[in-house]
Amino acid sequence: MPRFTVSHAINAKREDVFAAFSDYARYPELAPDYFESVRTRSSRDSVSVTEERIRIGGRSMLITAKHVVRDWLHGIYFVGGDAKGSSIEMSFSERGGMTQIEMSVNLKIMMLRSGAARRDCLRALQLLSGQSSFSL
Repeated sequence: MPRFTVSHAINAKREDVFAAFSDYARYPELAPDYFESVRTRSSRDSVSVTEERIRIGGRSMLITAKHVVRDWLHGIYFVGGDAKGSSIEMSFSERGGMTQIEMSVNLKIMMLRSGAARRDCLRALQLLSGQSSFSL
């Protein structure tokens, strides 16, 4: 069961990057190879519950996720479905005029190769942080 951290630096304001990553309804548009669909089931304050079809390590999975967004952190907790118990936590910090995103991934999925999952998470992170998503 893979557990790893990936990071990516972006030449954009932290506020803009955080806003883009908090708009998870756009994930299928920005990274369609990894997010097939995202449907918000409920939302209240900084917590939302979604139903998502995602692809990690070559596996398509239907999940129910709880998104918690606050204080420059975005936590995604898989509360139901094929990857129940998994989590992805992203933190956003500024360093040298750049925004640094660190993604900590804990996948509770049997028979998933860590290398493939790490590659897919890093590629999705890069796609989601595309400069076009920050144009105002």
